[in-house]
Amino acid sequence: MSDKANWKSIFKELFPKQEFLKVDWRTGLLVLPYGKMLKYVHGGYASTYENYIILEIDNGNLTKEKQLKYKDYEKFKRKQFRAFKKTEAYKNLRKLGRTNDYLRFNVTDYTSKILIE
Repeated sequence: MSDKANWKSIFKELFPKQEFLKVDWRTGLLVLPYGKMLKYVHGGYASTYENYIILEIDNGNLTKEKQLKYKDYEKFKRKQFRAFKKTEAYKNLRKLGRTNDYLRFNVTDYTSKILIE
């Protein structure tokens, strides 16, 4: 079996009269890694890349964008986590049993806005 997939877009089949579709139900951070893979981690999205784009989306609207090199992305995540720790959402997740290590590693999944400048 080959690792290569044949991708086929079904967008035109589902939306024949539309050129694009605004995803207005999406709010949150979207992290787009790109460039050379620096470290492979099997499973999930834990592999490390040279560069990252972070998009802050609010009801389908792009509100902020950051482009970062890997080391700057790691700094961003540390600062974002420090700011996140001050929120009610963080406190609620801790009550549900989420560990600090888990929340620190996945901070972009649990924050919907860029909390730092």
